Amino acid sequence: MTPPDTLCETRFETLLMLLETSKENISQRVSELANDQLDFFPDDWTPSIGTLLRHMIATEDYYRVLTFENRKFNTEEGTYWNGSLSGQLLTRRIKGNPFDYYATLWADVRNKTSTAFIGVNDKWTTETGREEQDALFFAWYHILEDHLCHFGQIKSIISKLKRQTPIISDELA
Repeated sequence: MTPPDTLCETRFETLLMLLETSKENISQRVSELANDQLDFFPDDWTPSIGTLLRHMIATEDYYRVLTFENRKFNTEEGTYWNGSLSGQLLTRRIKGNPFDYYATLWADVRNKTSTAFIGVNDKWTTETGREEQDALFFAWYHILEDHLCHFGQIKSIISKLKRQTPIISDELA
């Protein structure tokens, strides 16, 4: 992502730019992985890369629904994201999807997120939180934090894959 020509006007614009940068960096790192590499569980307590990708996407969608619609996922949404939410990442339900599946899903959710934030200013991001958030800005900061933490996990999983499969390029590890 090319840095913007001007500084962001609001704290949320900065967060959205950082979220997009993290999405691009993560996508670049995993876009060439095969399905079996995206589905690889390195051990019994580490999710696969595909699971982490879908988790990051689901978490962003959850926070969009929570902060803009002031509700939690309904039954249909909960069912759709089943296996992707916190506490479900080791269920091994997420598998068999190529990178393009995750890229399309992430683009769709990010489009909804970006659309929801049109016209949002810093006053909105410091309102008293809804549901379990203390402040809306920090709720969305948590999404960025989640991406960065899981990016570290993804890089670690790729390193384990590289040790097992020497054909993974050094650029990915």
